[in-house]
Amino acid sequence: MKLLPGYIVHTNYGTGPYEILEIRERCTCPTYLDKLNGRGRKARPPHMHFFCEDLRNGHKTYLTHYVWTPSDRLMCLSRPRRGMERDEIIIDDKKRRRPVQLGLFG
Repeated sequence: MKLLPGYIVHTNYGTGPYEILEIRERCTCPTYLDKLNGRGRKARPPHMHFFCEDLRNGHKTYLTHYVWTPSDRLMCLSRPRRGMERDEIIIDDKKRRRPVQLGLFG
């Protein structure tokens, strides 16, 4: 599955809807908690960061450290909080707020 700027998403923990403005792929940076716990140099598997706009209030926000699972789910690399599910981005039926030009020619 391919996720592109302009798609509308929300999370499994009740935030959103967000419009994806920019996607940073193949990043290997450590998570925020790795940095706080002194493990900031530990590279993570390639993952994605999403720069988004909250459609409820227009604020800019980030959804960080997400990877595609074999079952086409976008799951966060960070460990879930005790008693909670791992954070997930849910695509709102591939809705787009505005069209995106994918190529200049052809």
